[in-house]
Amino acid sequence: MTEALYLYSDELKATATVVSCEPLEDGLWAVQLDKTIFHPQGGGQPSDIGHINGMEVKKVVHTAEGIIHWLMAPVEGSVQLTVNAALRSLNTRLHSAGHIIGLVGDRRGWHATRGNHFPGEARVISEPNDPSTIVLPDPLTFENEVNGIIAQGL
Repeated sequence: MTEALYLYSDELKATATVVSCEPLEDGLWAVQLDKTIFHPQGGGQPSDIGHINGMEVKKVVHTAEGIIHWLMAPVEGSVQLTVNAALRSLNTRLHSAGHIIGLVGDRRGWHATRGNHFPGEARVISEPNDPSTIVLPDPLTFENEVNGIIAQGL
């Protein structure tokens, strides 16, 4: 099983060992490592991308077998991992913003039921806690509350 370093480290570079490297049907390679700094897709957030030994990482997924990196070419042995820092930062900010919007909605009687934190299509879908008393929040007040939480720099 892959050690998920991203759970307790913000490092964007690391060394790992290839556990397996198998071809996929679409010309990609499924690579499992002993440890990874790459965050897999999940929770409405896209996976990290970057490079493993200079080979482009197209996507990272969490499967029953473990964390699998989809690469453009095979790798083996000891490898260098590099996460795309700009995209990690954007994904992190979008994901956090989704949770803040959900929190403010909860405070106003709306419960977030789904979210998508992908760049260019990020959104939070909410439903009223009590459908018989739907009150739409004032957009400017809602935005100000969201911005107030962001300004706290938590």
